[in-house]
Amino acid sequence: MTFLTQVKILIEFLGVECSNVSEPRIENAKSGLNTVSAYFWIQRNKENIIKFRDAVGFRLNKIKIDNLERCYRILKASLS
Repeated sequence: MTFLTQVKILIEFLGVECSNVSEPRIENAKSGLNTVSAYFWIQRNKENIIKFRDAVGFRLNKIKIDNLERCYRILKASLS
């Protein structure tokens, strides 16, 4: 939970608006081990998505990179 909160703070420091970190939830995995899940959302508005792409973006997942670039071009054009 502390790590996720720190990631959120770093992203917000770059000017990207985020939701609060969710309450941790314990889930039972098929393997019988318990996992803990928590998350936060990056606010989905034009300016914020553009800020996210410019400041953070994606580096490894080709599909996410391509989708973000397409979205970025559309949003950038709509603001002009």
